[in-house]
Amino acid sequence: NENTVYVTNTGFYKSIDGGKTFDTRFRVPHGDNHDVWINPDDPQIMINSNDGGANVTLNGGKTWSPQTNQPTPEFYRVSVDHQWPYNLYAGQQDNSAIGIPSRRGRVLHPKQAWKSVGGGESADVAVDPSNPDIVYATTYSGIITRVNQKTGERRDVGAYPHYTEGTETRQLKYRWQWNFPIRVSQHDPQVIYHTSNFVHRSTDEGQSWEVISPDLTRDIDAYQAIPGGPVQHDGTGVEVYSTVFSFEESPHEKETLWAGSDDGRIHITRDGGSSWTEVTPKGMIPTEATINNIRPSSHAPGRAFVAAMHYRMGDFKPYILKTEDFGATWDFLSQDTGIPSDHFVRCVAEDPDRKDLLYAGTEFGLYFSIDGGELWEPLQKNLPHVPITDMEVHQGDLVLSTQGRGFWIMDDLSVLHQIDQVDVAAKAHLFTPQDAYRTNLPAYQAQINFLARHIDTSSATEIHIYDGADQLIQAWSSEKNDESTLFKPDTGMNTLKWDLRHKKPTMVKDLVMMDMSYPGVGPKVAPGSYRVVVNMGEDEYQSLLQVKRDPRWDVSDNDLQANQDLALQVRNLITQSQEELLNLRSINEQLKSVLKHSEDVLSPELKKALKEVNKENADLQDMIFQDQIETSQDEINFRRKFTNHIIRLYRVIISQHDRPTAGELERWEDVQDEYQPFAEAYQEFVQEKLPKMLEEMQKEQIPVIYTKGGKP
Repeated sequence: NENTVYVTNTGFYKSIDGGKTFDTRFRVPHGDNHDVWINPDDPQIMINSNDGGANVTLNGGKTWSPQTNQPTPEFYRVSVDHQWPYNLYAGQQDNSAIGIPSRRGRVLHPKQAWKSVGGGESADVAVDPSNPDIVYATTYSGIITRVNQKTGERRDVGAYPHYTEGTETRQLKYRWQWNFPIRVSQHDPQVIYHTSNFVHRSTDEGQSWEVISPDLTRDIDAYQAIPGGPVQHDGTGVEVYSTVFSFEESPHEKETLWAGSDDGRIHITRDGGSSWTEVTPKGMIPTEATINNIRPSSHAPGRAFVAAMHYRMGDFKPYILKTEDFGATWDFLSQDTGIPSDHFVRCVAEDPDRKDLLYAGTEFGLYFSIDGGELWEPLQKNLPHVPITDMEVHQGDLVLSTQGRGFWIMDDLSVLHQIDQVDVAAKAHLFTPQDAYRTNLPAYQAQINFLARHIDTSSATEIHIYDGADQLIQAWSSEKNDESTLFKPDTGMNTLKWDLRHKKPTMVKDLVMMDMSYPGVGPKVAPGSYRVVVNMGEDEYQSLLQVKRDPRWDVSDNDLQANQDLALQVRNLITQSQEELLNLRSINEQLKSVLKHSEDVLSPELKKALKEVNKENADLQDMIFQDQIETSQDEINFRRKFTNHIIRLYRVIISQHDRPTAGELERWEDVQDEYQPFAEAYQEFVQEKLPKMLEEMQKEQIPVIYTKGGKP
């Protein structure tokens, strides 16, 4: 119907008279609408996209699908704090600035872990390194909030409250961009920096500010009217130009500061702002390129990397530059070096744990270099092909913010740190695992990475983990067996995750217990050094894995060792008792078979003896397990016995991350006492009574294997 017209704007509108009137405004799940798709075969079906994501209607816009089923935030930049686990912070387009844990507990949806951190949708966020409760966040018009997340106190500590919206830029005292940067000093958390067209510094947490630079931009007057026109102006603050768009403090020297403008200038001061030197590389980037990201190196004071972009002028080339001498000279790192010529670069970072390991975030994905930028390769893996707006390398992780797909974390960079240690002639290589942590957070596991040139299927590939006493903790094998967990290695890179647990206790499979009884896992290992061994045929590869305790805990390694030791003792008794129960059940089945198939040849005396032995077998089983239970709820009807009680104790112990309590130790002593009568009766049964019965069976030549019809 050519008279039906849809318009996407802050709202979403419909006209049925060719655009003369727009009487319908749809109630879509989110504002700032960007696009609409109409099913050509059924216009009742539409997809609407907006700053919150995408939503579908099947009834012409009366109702829409939700957006909580899709991770679609548009983040501007990412910041991290120094907690463990650390938190991520960013402003998200047309939403609030948020903080979220890098690893979270057992929550149903990430939104349950979000927290508002002040600022606004366009925020850059900075966290006090000495007190992570203090968060500074920006938004347009130069607004800066200081939020104490512990108390809820919130202040606006902007340097000069003044609307940038609807104001000619040339009339502004300070030109603040939509997403202007803010930083808390790494060297002195009382010192805060932010930028307009100047660099501003506060030494009293934002109570007062001083300008410590001249105008560091080109101050192009032609671009300083109210943007837009001739139909309508669009002065929202996004369009403020000639601003300091990127800013960083040197991790080595507190007096060394870097600043890059959105109109193509780079400056440095090495005396805390008393004097500034322009170090813009001549002829290497376009004149008015946006200096989107400056990254001082943690490996050398004079080293820094710059990502510049010029896509707004139709130039999609990647621009990455490096200096080793505080900007006196520059090298160009992205000309025909592996990044496609139309993948413009938004951000670059150097790994603090390995010099020359670089990461580049582009409009279409992620790249890395292990040689300081001489050659770049994709690092996409399962990352969507979306704009990478910012990145941090932090606590062994690569943390990304994206436009349209939220945050992403590559949580183990150890392979990239060690990649040049791989012997290209070797059949395989086992990488030294990244440190693992015993913690109550489910996201932390040990990760074992090994590279296989070829998998020989004629022999098993096995992985074993041993503790410091050379005791086997866990095992995996490519061939099924009772001692190992089955896994299938592939040619190329293999990753195996270990949950830092010992083997679980043996359990009779068909025991019916309440769901809350048996946890089905082994005890957590104590902190320490563990040996990882990979066997591929006759070749063996070894490495050490360090397991550490959660740094937030007050417990000691000795406390966790005591917890592990007690848990293993209890586990071993569970296994012993269950194996004895399995043995009794096997004996019972065999005796029933003898009685069934040899009844016509058994003497009355032997038949009676067999039945008595079987009865005693059943009585033994009944000593440690309540066999009247048929459903999980039967446990509330029948008396609980040894198996229930020891598993209850086991569950309590393995759920703890501390030294065993006096109550746990006392209960352990009592459980062992409760087991003792069964243990003695079991030994008497299998060592005395059962052998005597077998002797009688042999005397009467009773066979132990039968064929059809009871014939031996």
